[in-house]
Amino acid sequence: MAKFYTVPTAVGEAKIANAIALGRTLTIAELAIGDGNGELPDPDSDRTSLVNQVRRAPINTSVVDDDNPNWIVVEQVIPPDEGGWTIREIGLFDSDGDMIAYGNYPETYKPVLSEGSGRTQTIRFVMQVSDTAAVTLKVDPSVVLATREYVDDEIDQHAQSRNHPDATTSAKGMMQFGTSEQTRAGTRTDRAAHLAGVKAAIDQHKEEAQAHNASKIALDTPLNAFGDADTVQAVLALLGAAAKAETHNGIAGRSNADAHPMSAISGLDAAITSINEVLNGLGAAAQAENHNDIAGRDASGAHPMSAITGLNAAIEAINDVLDGLGSAATRTVGTNSGNVMEVGAFGLGSQDPPELSDFNIALDTGAYTARETALNSPPGWSGGVATVITRSGGDYSVQMAFDVNTRNVYVRVLSQGVWRSWDSILTSADFNPDDYYTKDQLFAAVHDETNNRSEGATYTNTTGKPMLVAVTKNNQNPAVFHVDGIEVGLMQDASGDARSNLTFIVPNGSTYGCDTNLGTINDIIWVETY
Repeated sequence: MAKFYTVPTAVGEAKIANAIALGRTLTIAELAIGDGNGELPDPDSDRTSLVNQVRRAPINTSVVDDDNPNWIVVEQVIPPDEGGWTIREIGLFDSDGDMIAYGNYPETYKPVLSEGSGRTQTIRFVMQVSDTAAVTLKVDPSVVLATREYVDDEIDQHAQSRNHPDATTSAKGMMQFGTSEQTRAGTRTDRAAHLAGVKAAIDQHKEEAQAHNASKIALDTPLNAFGDADTVQAVLALLGAAAKAETHNGIAGRSNADAHPMSAISGLDAAITSINEVLNGLGAAAQAENHNDIAGRDASGAHPMSAITGLNAAIEAINDVLDGLGSAATRTVGTNSGNVMEVGAFGLGSQDPPELSDFNIALDTGAYTARETALNSPPGWSGGVATVITRSGGDYSVQMAFDVNTRNVYVRVLSQGVWRSWDSILTSADFNPDDYYTKDQLFAAVHDETNNRSEGATYTNTTGKPMLVAVTKNNQNPAVFHVDGIEVGLMQDASGDARSNLTFIVPNGSTYGCDTNLGTINDIIWVETY
């Protein structure tokens, strides 16, 4: 049989089995070292602590063995300034402080620098489990040391990876080359241009530069005023000639009989004619006493104003606008019923809302301010703002008030003309999250304590939170349970052929236990959840 080996403790086996059954994980946090009180101990699964612990600290690394997938290998590095003892035993502790594995170790003296010699000592602990996924290792890089092999491996893996920061316009980093198409497009800021892509972009620009010549820019649609000119250059040439010509005959292909090129501007001639008709019609109408004084019109004819081009259309457009505004266009701006409400009325849209002197008479819907002297204000009111919503002619109303000094919020209602009392609205300022537990914090894990509980013993809840205790008993002996010396339950089965169950809660810091007749380990199941 091997002289040096490790074993899971009874607590460790139960916790690992529980983690596998419930699909949870057991967190290994620390490795302890002891000197065995001068003797090499034999590993014992019933141990809950080392024979003589000399050091306990967080683990440094943890891996699953490449050749043995059920082995968890844990390492701890002891710095040269710690020592002065002989290493003979080691133990693994979980995040709850329970020792889950124990083993002996070849006697190794760890010197300390003050003795004239010092070295960095690496302790390796191997633990075999049926499911490594049920065990996690907690490593705090701020308090542990790393072996040189570990650092070299990490640096080598990082150097060979592409896990490096991207380059930006202000910082160095890695950058991926863009394709030739991306280089020519020039829209990506996270790609670098390569020589082939730059050359392709320059070549494309050269080709596009040729197309920029005015003689090669075609017109979208032909312009009648410029004849068969089909490029920008041809149009510019005709415009230049027209600017210098004294008559139409001076323009190639044009005579005075031709329409002036400006007539090609859509609607220009019609617009000028319409303006002239409007001006002529207004002038004549202004001076005429009746229709007969307007040339070509008599009293039976249409009103000369209708001859003003576009006037009827303008009037119709105005009527459409007025119809769209509805009755609002004819209403007075004000705060009375039927008025168009002005900006700032009832405190809406204003930085200086009206002030309340008495909350009971504030029935108009809106926003208000109220000093500490306002009547019928909320209890302890020191001044602030209020909103009011009222309906049914003032029989029903809701008021909400915010005290700007205390940050308290209040609400009350008016029902059938009677004001109810003020109620306070609790906000996040009224609660301290540290005073409450989440459901995951309150009952995070189930712990089988059957092997650790016995009658007549008193235990203390040191978990830092309330704990739920569940006991199942299958013997006929009565058992009395207590919390802080107060009886919380009695278990008794007169027939002896059925199990009895009891559940109770132990507050943080309270004591608890079973006074009498708990029975043997085969008679009970004791589970604590916290």
